Amino acid sequence: MKSNFRLLLRRSLGENTRTYSSDVGEIKIPQRIRRSPTDILKALSSTVGVDPTAAHYKFHDDPYLMPYSNPSKRSYALSQEAGRKAAQWVRQTHADLFQHKVADPLIEAYVPKVEYNDESNVSEQVLQNLIDTQQVSDVITVYQILKKREIGVSVATKQRILELVSFYNCQDPLSDQWVEENWFRQSNDAKNATQRLGKKTWKDDGFAEKVFEEVVQGGGDVHSAHCALICGMLKHGQVNRAWKLIEECKQNGIKLNTEVYNELLRKSVFLRESHEMVWQLMVELMVEMQSAGIRPNLGTLNSVLHCLEAIAGNKNTRMNAQSVLLEFKNLGIEASLASYAHLIRIFVRDAGKLSGVIRSILDTLEKNPELIKPKCPADNLFFLRAMDAIANTLGDRELASRLDKLLHKSDYSLIGNSFSESTYYRFYFLLLMRTSEIDEFMDFYYKFVPNIYVPELGVTQELMNSVEAQMGWKHIPKLWGDLVLFEQVRTNLVGKLLSLAMQGASEEPQLAPAMAEVCWSIWEKLQSGSVRNFEWSGK
Repeated sequence: MKSNFRLLLRRSLGENTRTYSSDVGEIKIPQRIRRSPTDILKALSSTVGVDPTAAHYKFHDDPYLMPYSNPSKRSYALSQEAGRKAAQWVRQTHADLFQHKVADPLIEAYVPKVEYNDESNVSEQVLQNLIDTQQVSDVITVYQILKKREIGVSVATKQRILELVSFYNCQDPLSDQWVEENWFRQSNDAKNATQRLGKKTWKDDGFAEKVFEEVVQGGGDVHSAHCALICGMLKHGQVNRAWKLIEECKQNGIKLNTEVYNELLRKSVFLRESHEMVWQLMVELMVEMQSAGIRPNLGTLNSVLHCLEAIAGNKNTRMNAQSVLLEFKNLGIEASLASYAHLIRIFVRDAGKLSGVIRSILDTLEKNPELIKPKCPADNLFFLRAMDAIANTLGDRELASRLDKLLHKSDYSLIGNSFSESTYYRFYFLLLMRTSEIDEFMDFYYKFVPNIYVPELGVTQELMNSVEAQMGWKHIPKLWGDLVLFEQVRTNLVGKLLSLAMQGASEEPQLAPAMAEVCWSIWEKLQSGSVRNFEWSGK
């Protein structure tokens, strides 16, 4: 009986599992989906989200080594980069000691940088490699060495050199390695941003213009050469000479490309005096593009909106911006986050229309998450500008919450650098402080402070005022602990905190022991001498 059952079972399994390729029919192989090296990491990251309790990756995740105050965070980040720069200096200075291979295949970043001089063995191939890696100063040096040795360089390579040196104005670009140093340098120069906006930095009669002459006289592409030089001049503030060169191109039948018109539209505000004349010039330039068959792109849209932002005080600018957006949408060009950032600045003076504009933008982005993907460097301006407008102009908590959820659901790097992140949360904190009950706000406070955001002195002062107005006495010990942690022990803040502690003890007697402990801790802190420049007012 058992043997018959086993035989029947084997037959049934065999009949059910035996299949042939011809029985399946045509096999359809799906199209290959291209994946980047980080797609798997992005997929894993999307399942976890941002952990507000975790330290920033640039700091050691250790409670004894982690900085909490803004000065400490800046010092730690800069000192870490200083150590890396010191290591690179040692490697570069003593390159003969670092010729061993530390990886296979070779990682170029680990190899000491080659220093070129008149005795170096160079060729056009070396020159092309330097162009690919955007080493501007080395490109100039090697090209001059080849020229001295009368070694020919092709016109195509000269055109690539012209494009490189025109874009960077014959200077090496800021290295992406030194994020904190670059941010610190830019923040120090922020006060002069208005003066730098129209400042001419282009090097007249410099290396770029000499290469341009060689390309034109050597039978190169005259159109591409003129476009590269004009873009460089416009980008680096030589607007008048660029405009004259454009007029010469039109007279001589030299075609201009989209990039030239994009830069020209961006600089239109420097070519005309009144706002109406600036808008008229932009219209003329866009009509020229249409007549010449030059198709605009997203850069064209953002250049127009950037210039309209500069003349936002004109009464017709908001209407013109809307018509531009509609026209480009009809051309199939969708706005990016940078476009919306410019649009917010254009409408920020009209609070009535600004609310509708931001609601419409958020509706669009929530329905189409693909639009949130960064398409240009200026896209990281959107979230900061939107929160600024919502918090300081509209005071709309619901819009701020929608914007913040959108940020955390999308690419968080769009918030920008550390300074932009801190400014974003300052606006958000102040808005929530004005529109929330103190207990509700403190829940938000505990979530983001101190790993993501450290309140500035002004925000701390406003928080103390909110605690006093809403009688949130139970939060006073937390405020004192954070004053010490964030290195914000100042005369006015400590005096305010002592006043709050006295009020809390009198209003809620059950909190008197906690308030007394806070006062005693303040006294011990001041007596220890660890707080400098502290003066009792005697009041």
